[in-house]
Amino acid sequence: MFALASTMPIHVWKMHPVQRPVQVIINAPVEVLRLDAIMKSVVMIELDGYHTGSGFVVDESGLIITARHVVDRAGEYTVVFSDGAKRKVQGIRMSEVSDCAVLSVSRKNIHALKTTADIYVSQSILVIGTPFDIRLTNYVTAGIISKIGVVEKFFCNTPLIMIDADCNPGNSGGPILNMCGEVIGINIGGYGEGIGIGYAVSSVDFIDLLEGWADEGENWDEKWEQKDESGPEYEWES
Repeated sequence: MFALASTMPIHVWKMHPVQRPVQVIINAPVEVLRLDAIMKSVVMIELDGYHTGSGFVVDESGLIITARHVVDRAGEYTVVFSDGAKRKVQGIRMSEVSDCAVLSVSRKNIHALKTTADIYVSQSILVIGTPFDIRLTNYVTAGIISKIGVVEKFFCNTPLIMIDADCNPGNSGGPILNMCGEVIGINIGGYGEGIGIGYAVSSVDFIDLLEGWADEGENWDEKWEQKDESGPEYEWES
């Protein structure tokens, strides 16, 4: 059974976990990837005060990447940074064909993660996000790329990356990194908790979305109208 890795609304405890330096050792002691700097660029996304997913900074001007299904409902979206700072989402653009979205917030000079489209099967990866609630901020799991070019229209219409790293509700929108600390994709969901079959949108998809980004006219507040009790209807951006 498929499951999206975003959460149902739950109460968010107002607590700030202590951030400890983290390092992943690869072929020790030759090469070391430090994650403490990377984690500063991974964010949590709230809808009306409730945790709904994860994301990451992709541009120092205040652009955030996340999964489309994390931000496709009506309400007030807020980005929560690793230092506890909160910023309201000012603009949003969602892909029409892929499960990715770009958000704009008012915070400058924030560290942006690097991206790459270079991937291969059996490549080692790290997944970072906030599963379940804020107590697990910047939770890290590891695995490999199991398959490339997977078509699974339950999630979206573009080819996906299959991974074996654990992905849990709330991880959606968080980055998938190679061992150089570069983003290769976005976590979007899996077959179920702890099964080891997860799916990711390729970085190619959100890079295309970023290239079409324009501040003018991208206010998410005007992108939907309430049709009935079943929920909002969004206008998608191609």
